Amino acid sequence: MNREYLNQKIEELKLRIGDGSLTPEEEQETEAWFLREFFLYPVEQALSEGNTIPLDLLCMMQQVVRGVYPYWIDNDELYALGREALVKLSMIGREFAAQEELDDYFKKELISEKGKEGSKLDQIPEQTPFVSVILPTYNRASELGKAMQSVLDQTYENLELIVVSDGSTDETEQVVKGFTDPRVRFLRSEKNGGLAYARNLGIRDAKFDLLAFHDDDDLWKTAKLENQVRELLKSNLNTGFCYCEMSYIMLDGKTVHIVPRREISMVRKRGYLYPELLRRNFVGGPTLLVRKECFGEVGLFDESLAIFEDWDMVVRLSKRYDAAFVAEPLYDYLEHEKSLTTDRSSTHRERIAETLRRLDEKTAEDKAAYGFTEKYIDTYMGE
Repeated sequence: MNREYLNQKIEELKLRIGDGSLTPEEEQETEAWFLREFFLYPVEQALSEGNTIPLDLLCMMQQVVRGVYPYWIDNDELYALGREALVKLSMIGREFAAQEELDDYFKKELISEKGKEGSKLDQIPEQTPFVSVILPTYNRASELGKAMQSVLDQTYENLELIVVSDGSTDETEQVVKGFTDPRVRFLRSEKNGGLAYARNLGIRDAKFDLLAFHDDDDLWKTAKLENQVRELLKSNLNTGFCYCEMSYIMLDGKTVHIVPRREISMVRKRGYLYPELLRRNFVGGPTLLVRKECFGEVGLFDESLAIFEDWDMVVRLSKRYDAAFVAEPLYDYLEHEKSLTTDRSSTHRERIAETLRRLDEKTAEDKAAYGFTEKYIDTYMGE
């Protein structure tokens, strides 16, 4: 690969574009072809030969792509290439000040990405696995019983239900102990540490290798676990978690939104979610079914986050692991007057803004690499 090759591809692109009368489908195909031939192929060739690309040549390649196709990540055909290809293509949006930086990126990111067989998840056992369901609760005794029952009514019966009382002062313990099902376990924390804290208590106490999460005021469809376990079992070995559609039921009890939105293409809902999650949050945290060993790799929930701790977790999981997805609303999120989503107080809005700023800081470098300029805080707060 040399400048002559790259110049040839530019000339071929001009011929393909012609007078600019391509259909949207033809534009997508042409864009995908050019990025594969002009950028992805040279990077893969350099890797196969044990070399890196000279910095001046890479800078020229980046400038051409940024000028011709600045929003390449919106191309579903490219997105469908998967994790390894998208990581390589992210070089388009990265700045390398010296050849040493570029060489280091090849060694640490691209080469290690190419040879990660040793860090793949172990094969899931053929026998039907058991699931630990973690349900944190805080002073919601009146709603808790229905949430618990929706877990115990699952068609998939191989489970334990760990109810974590996060410093509750109401009748929570009596409600839990009113269930005689031996699959129910109760953990009590004397302090109110928040959702992340309570979920982490449950993770540490869980007996089984698959972990699911539930909220104390929501409901599961009876086939939720069965469908998600099946989807996870048949996925590739780097798939660390599975999520499903969530019905977001508004205060009036009639208006229902489906999360993730169905207009998002299916290719962006499974496999390598990370680039898309850098742009928007579309995974319902309580719908997650996660292999326990993944937490050993990415860490537990961030207990310093009072909100969006599940979004932060999904972003960290998706950077390292692929996702399985069930395109069926198996989780009912029930909005009510005490929900965080209905809190319009200035204190809550300030908490939202501060958390979004922190999440923006965590992901800033990778956002830039995938060509995203918008910030979570601007998108969410409508600024």
